[in-house]
Amino acid sequence: MLVFSAQDDLQHTCIPEDSDDLSRVIEPVSRLETCIPGGHLSAKQANSYWEQKAKSEGTYVNGSYPVEYNELATLMSLTGEDGIRSLLTRGTHREFSYQALLTMLVWYGVGAALAAGSSISSGLFIPMMMIGALIGRLVGLMTTALVAASTGIINGVFSEDSQFAAIDPGVFAFIGAAAFMGGVTRLTVSLAVIMIEISNDVHMLPPILVAVMIAKWVADSWTHSLYHGLLEVKCVPFLPPQPISKDSLDLMETRAVMHSPVVTMREQMRVAEIKEVLRETSHNGFPIIQDSPHGGVFGGLITRHHLLVLLRALRSRGSTGHLSVSYDELKRRNVTAKARREVSEQQRALQIGNNGDHSEGDSSDELLDLGMYINRSAMKVQESFSVERTYILFRTMGLRHLVVVDEHNHVKGIVTRKDLLGFRLDDAATREEIRGSGDWDL
Repeated sequence: MLVFSAQDDLQHTCIPEDSDDLSRVIEPVSRLETCIPGGHLSAKQANSYWEQKAKSEGTYVNGSYPVEYNELATLMSLTGEDGIRSLLTRGTHREFSYQALLTMLVWYGVGAALAAGSSISSGLFIPMMMIGALIGRLVGLMTTALVAASTGIINGVFSEDSQFAAIDPGVFAFIGAAAFMGGVTRLTVSLAVIMIEISNDVHMLPPILVAVMIAKWVADSWTHSLYHGLLEVKCVPFLPPQPISKDSLDLMETRAVMHSPVVTMREQMRVAEIKEVLRETSHNGFPIIQDSPHGGVFGGLITRHHLLVLLRALRSRGSTGHLSVSYDELKRRNVTAKARREVSEQQRALQIGNNGDHSEGDSSDELLDLGMYINRSAMKVQESFSVERTYILFRTMGLRHLVVVDEHNHVKGIVTRKDLLGFRLDDAATREEIRGSGDWDL
């Protein structure tokens, strides 16, 4: 809690440097949380309280009156936008002390970390700016105190015509906010443009660019970005633009990373067989095998969702004869009450015929022709195809399944997004290295 002189205009309150009454230079238009005996008051109530007290004591002179406020309460009670504005405001060298900034940094940082990792609707832009501004403000206070001590300035506040006028905690808070956001998000030029738009001061562009680039380089040397980390926490199999592996993938064949053996289907299958496959596996894609003189060859791909839609339609119609499902019905994935009912019906249709329990009208023994619903343009690669090129093909085409075949077009395996994650690629490279070195022959 401290005392300052508040004016009715919008200018910063400044007292000559040789005055012993100056303890802070603050922003008069800020919303200040005031603590008085008997409770807490808002800024407006506090101003009225102190005005009446000053008048009663005869100290009310020319529209100025003493006001006490709590720095930490002021920081914590402000909204994120107002708090950042107060921290970034220039000419407010001593509005917040080290203790208030450190305490706010610890509590706000812990709260922001918990909110960022939880499943609630919360943004990260304002918390990142707030944390960076707090750190920058602390560095600015230390720099101001250091320069003030070396130059003999008593209060550590430099006038506008001073050569040290740029040493302002608000400027350091602005650069700190940009640097912290650069280290968290790894944005560079776009972040610098955003910060310049916020400040409307193009002269700040060089220090902002330097701070953002240094923050990015330091962060890249330690770990990946926050958003990448959140993907890992949520177990999302995200593939970066380039494969992450300690070994060269251009010389490694796709057979080293594919999943084998593969659960396949035929163009015509009994309904009971389809249900059994869906019940026994959790795969989302099934290669279709076609009969040929050289054995079963790859003929396309069908997804689990399409099979469930077919089973639901079959359950409602009772027979596979003249069964036809439109493409719009196959691809519909709307999150509505009707869609949820359809999913429930699909699961019930899947359970019919389980353990030999055939209900009346069940068509489990009938043949279902899947030819109309097969994706015959599904991508495939040879098992000797390079893993590097497989990765590029998979990510560029936005695939979910990539079938691996041999020279006779026989299905040998399948590659999914999880098979191309960094640790999976490293494990495959290690297995290939051991197999190539002949360590299996003991």
